[in-house]
Amino acid sequence: MEVCKISDVIRDARIRSGMTQEALAFGICSVSTLSKIENGRRMPQVRVFEALMDRMGESSERCLVYVGEHELQKKRMQDQMTLAMLLKDRLLLETELAQYERLVQKRKLMDEQWLSLGNTVLQWWGGAALPDTEQRLTKILGMSCQNYREKWDGEMQYTYCEILIFQMLVQCRMLNGDFLWSISVLNGMRHYLKCGSGILWKERMLISVHVLMAQIYFITEKYPSSAKYSAKGLTISMNADCYHFAPVLLNLLAACEAKLGDTSEAEQAESCSKLLDAFMTSKKYLSKFMS
Repeated sequence: MEVCKISDVIRDARIRSGMTQEALAFGICSVSTLSKIENGRRMPQVRVFEALMDRMGESSERCLVYVGEHELQKKRMQDQMTLAMLLKDRLLLETELAQYERLVQKRKLMDEQWLSLGNTVLQWWGGAALPDTEQRLTKILGMSCQNYREKWDGEMQYTYCEILIFQMLVQCRMLNGDFLWSISVLNGMRHYLKCGSGILWKERMLISVHVLMAQIYFITEKYPSSAKYSAKGLTISMNADCYHFAPVLLNLLAACEAKLGDTSEAEQAESCSKLLDAFMTSKKYLSKFMS
């Protein structure tokens, strides 16, 4: 097995991506810290390493990094908060957000971004006005994404939290009926995330993108397209062994089949969705819907 220095991995990835140290470090760490990391004079914290690699579109799993319990807890909570926001689970988000606030006493910019996002989403679910929510989400995105121009930038390398914020913005625009903007962003995000095959959070985000695409096309009565994205989302769920979104995808597929007149397939898909819990199901129930 080839052994590489983390300093070399980060520097080489940055050069390949064509990014300056200033662009890569923004919102993650100081430029001087990044310079020390690349020169081998400082070991990055796990959250810093993962954020840098995410921004460059690289897998952070290619390196073995020994981490403390504190960092592992933060990563787990971020994953749980992400699922809560994507699945609209208020209780889970409140629980994880409260734990995260207690855990991160000395907060970095990325911690502030996660906390701000979680609180904004809770306020939104509690009745905050849609324009105010979108304005706050845009401000939170600007904490780390300095060149945001109200669109998905195909040249950018986005972090985990930034992509989640984009998905929340898409949900806001969908409620406003702005489907063209939403589809444009989701298509850009879909192509970006497809390059991260094998990275769990990217696969989870990619499944969520297909859920949103399927919902948009169902709302706009383009049922064949909605069924297509539902089926693709289920395929990715099976390949990634991630079934959190399978029930909603099956319900969307059932609704599309019913609209298209195939009541038999619709009933089977709906029955299957009722058998699923949020985490696991037998692949034999899903495979018949892939075609």
